[in-house]
Amino acid sequence: MNLEIVLDPFFGDSGKGQLTNNLCLCRGEKKTLVVRFSGGPQSGHNVNHKNLNHCFSNFGSGTLLQIPTYWSQYCLVDPIMAVAERSRLREIGIEPKVIYSPLCEIITPFDTWSQWANTENRKQGTVGSGYKSALDRIKAGYHLTMLDARNIFVLREKIRSIQDNYYRWENIQYPTTNFTIDKWVYLVNQYASEYYLENFLELVRNYENIVFEGSQGILLDQTFGVMPWCTPSDTTSKNALNLISEISKKIPIDIYYVARPYITRHGPGPLLCDSRVIDKIDPNNPYNEYQKSFRSCEFSTDLLMHSLEIDEMANKFNEYNWIRQHIVFSHGKELDPKLENEVKNKTKFDVLKFEYETWL
Repeated sequence: MNLEIVLDPFFGDSGKGQLTNNLCLCRGEKKTLVVRFSGGPQSGHNVNHKNLNHCFSNFGSGTLLQIPTYWSQYCLVDPIMAVAERSRLREIGIEPKVIYSPLCEIITPFDTWSQWANTENRKQGTVGSGYKSALDRIKAGYHLTMLDARNIFVLREKIRSIQDNYYRWENIQYPTTNFTIDKWVYLVNQYASEYYLENFLELVRNYENIVFEGSQGILLDQTFGVMPWCTPSDTTSKNALNLISEISKKIPIDIYYVARPYITRHGPGPLLCDSRVIDKIDPNNPYNEYQKSFRSCEFSTDLLMHSLEIDEMANKFNEYNWIRQHIVFSHGKELDPKLENEVKNKTKFDVLKFEYETWL
């Protein structure tokens, strides 16, 4: 079995989705599985495959290759957003394949509307998906899982309890007049009934290649990032290693830290280095009212080493598997050979580079 983990050492937007696609392409379409192990639909992973392009939020980045996704218990799911993205994929001839952990927690419309109304949270760079509001609700004991969604009576009672008991003190303004609880319950129950729910250990026995696709960046981790400009999830290899420990303690693991030849950040918060600011325009990351402008600065090997130290702490949870680490540069044609040698000498890791689906 081949086990590969894809991470971003900085602040996201480095090319995790494209690298996931490329690793799947190298392994072949048969017996390959992509596993999401952090975040939820607030992530956006752009992938180019032949003449197709798509930004994945609710499915893994091997989907254009028809490779299935496992949405683990460490991820939240918004079935309504997933239905919308599935429709867009069907328009380009792709039928997404996804298996959910029964323990996946569901983001509700009330979570999303609550987050939209939270002006402080919006200043901190939220994309407005309801992810943080859902996590706060879950911490308060109001759970709603994909397993719950299979039973329409349980689903209806739980969403009503969330509305009437958890959110009753909030003055939530419904942004749409055609929303009803019954309509939402029907759509979510129908979606949950269309896909398999399976525990990770039972599922992975059917696969030879597993690519663990991370979300956002290590420096946005809820423990190691700078509050309040980070994400309320674990963006290191921690969750992936926890899942791998269920499989075996003897199989080697490859961790790929994918970065651009410069540092980027789409959202407020410090860049954490004194590198010279540079002007980079990214069509996949335009200005928006939540994240504002796309910022970038020259690469910092010191900041890279700091990030790798953070993930090394996560690696220590895994005492048995042999871990091989690699630095991978997307936008590889822009990589200066001097920077490539500096990174190689400092990290002592393999240094790889790619441009879209082409390895350089």
